[in-house]
Amino acid sequence: MQAVDRVQDRAEDRERRYANEVGFYRTGDQAAVANGSTHFMPMRLVLPSKQVWWDLLGPEPCEQVWITYRSLIAEMNRKLPDLSLSASDLAGLQLKFQDPAGRTWSIDRKGILSASTWTTSTGEKGTQLDRSDLLVYPDEPWMTDAEPAPGCGPA
Repeated sequence: MQAVDRVQDRAEDRERRYANEVGFYRTGDQAAVANGSTHFMPMRLVLPSKQVWWDLLGPEPCEQVWITYRSLIAEMNRKLPDLSLSASDLAGLQLKFQDPAGRTWSIDRKGILSASTWTTSTGEKGTQLDRSDLLVYPDEPWMTDAEPAPGCGPA
């Protein structure tokens, strides 16, 4: 029985190897998104309570970016003027990303990593996601201030 458990643990470790190289850390007024892998991974910030997500244009492999909540709110309000958003709404901010193997992961506000799903459209007509203003593509000026991701290494 222990051998079966070890084999299963190794399989789960292999499945999560890329996911474990992504970091999402929050402080009082900002969030860090780190790609500690040598591979590019599509990432997005998600606010489930507002049914909005924000596709990031990075960070690049082995890079980390810091996003101030003030900048995030200003950018979202600029892109979606009808969206009412405040600093307290960001308490539920999550990070979703796709690893190089095509699996989708989520890191919630508590830092817990779990398997997830990736939505590529705003949804079927008549659903909650049937709104064109839910996809936010900001200019992301903080990407120019990227720094090396801690512990970056090959996977």
